[in-house]
Amino acid sequence: MSNLLMDKKFSPSTYAYLLAAQNCDSFSIYRDNLLKEVAELCQINKPGSLSQGEKYQILNESVTYLGELMKADKNEYSDLDWYTALNGQDFLYVTTQYVRVDK
Repeated sequence: MSNLLMDKKFSPSTYAYLLAAQNCDSFSIYRDNLLKEVAELCQINKPGSLSQGEKYQILNESVTYLGELMKADKNEYSDLDWYTALNGQDFLYVTTQYVRVDK
């Protein structure tokens, strides 16, 4: 990112969005509700006490790890482009935000 952007004051989610737009293989978009889900899964007490950087790091590392696991199955989806962090984030979002409907 240019020095012009680094001198501006944006929210952490805006910086995360810019990073993801530049490289969605390595960076995810920051969503507070996903961080809360990751914190619960990882048994992190009081995630609200973490700095914004720590919150993003936990979320980004988690979704990148999920994306790496999914990437290992890439042969099943060989016709698709693969973006590790973004796909991990999408998977986490879908599995935590949608209510399961049993038929």
